[in-house]
Amino acid sequence: MKCEKIICVDELPKETFKLFFGDTGGMLRVDKTDYPVLMNQFKQGFSKVWMYTAVDFKSDITGWDKLDEVSQRIFLLNNSYQLLMDAGVVNIYNVLAMLSTNTELKLNYQYIAQNESIHAASYSYGLSQMFGSEAEDKTNIVYEDEFIKSRMNDEVDYSGELYQRLILDKEEGPEAKKILFKAIVATYVLEHIKFPFSFFATWSLNKTNDNAIQGFSMLLKLIAQDELDYHVPVNKTVLKILREPRQNFTEEWSKEFVYWYVEKVTKAEKEWSDYLLKDGEVPGFNKKINNNFIEYFADKTLKDLGLEPLYNAKKTDTVDWYNEYRTINNQNASLQEISNINYNKGVVKDDILSNLGMLREI
Repeated sequence: MKCEKIICVDELPKETFKLFFGDTGGMLRVDKTDYPVLMNQFKQGFSKVWMYTAVDFKSDITGWDKLDEVSQRIFLLNNSYQLLMDAGVVNIYNVLAMLSTNTELKLNYQYIAQNESIHAASYSYGLSQMFGSEAEDKTNIVYEDEFIKSRMNDEVDYSGELYQRLILDKEEGPEAKKILFKAIVATYVLEHIKFPFSFFATWSLNKTNDNAIQGFSMLLKLIAQDELDYHVPVNKTVLKILREPRQNFTEEWSKEFVYWYVEKVTKAEKEWSDYLLKDGEVPGFNKKINNNFIEYFADKTLKDLGLEPLYNAKKTDTVDWYNEYRTINNQNASLQEISNINYNKGVVKDDILSNLGMLREI
């Protein structure tokens, strides 16, 4: 019987290699690691820590008035949705961290939850810098727009069931594993399909409108760096490790669910795209381009797990531009745009590391 205390030192924990349903005894130890890949991902993610005040939005204050009404509507819907999603993902990762029984994974999930808190705060901070006293009304669109409110139903349902049954009810066994698997897949797909399309929307508006919202564009580069270079790889690694026989997830790892869910999200993203475009299209951001972009990332989501693609979407010039643009230190990036970032990241990182001395030597 597992110890129910916060910290257990009565005996050595068993099966610490298990990502879930193992035993750590409540200890976080890095003197021995079962999965160096997860430890390396944690170090890489932690090395890029930044604060929500990192970006200067002064240019966006005047740039906002340069956007036409169609672009303004798309911007507000898209970024209000991102604020909602990032706030929700914080709680999902907190639950996953509570359930993790492997030190390397727990460290990742705990830090990713903190990471997502910064993301959520940065959206509302950016809107407050742009709109001042009017920011609250613009942010409150998440309580008013029915389409936005429905955008996180799946993630809320999966994580809610996860929390109720695995944490409150302390369920184990095949059904508990299925619930956990679905929640991880939903989170992986969210960050691998929904988020890239959301970043693409803002960057397309900025490109079409002569860098009118370059502050927000730079903010999304910071966020995309976390999401696509850290969060997505961690969950991809988790889903791959769960296929190992010793994890005892062989029966619960459902290829059919992954395909079903990716197809469901792809359809929903196309509907979201149509909703964003209902008052008109924007150069470089139209139904044809958007649908190809969504299908391309849906296929990539599957291929990254070693599964066959559903759509065989072509890698277009738009995708190439997106991948190039999202790289913060790209040599072709506008100097004016790069200057919007407050490069105090190293100082912040050193301050945090000094307060967590045990992590300095990881």
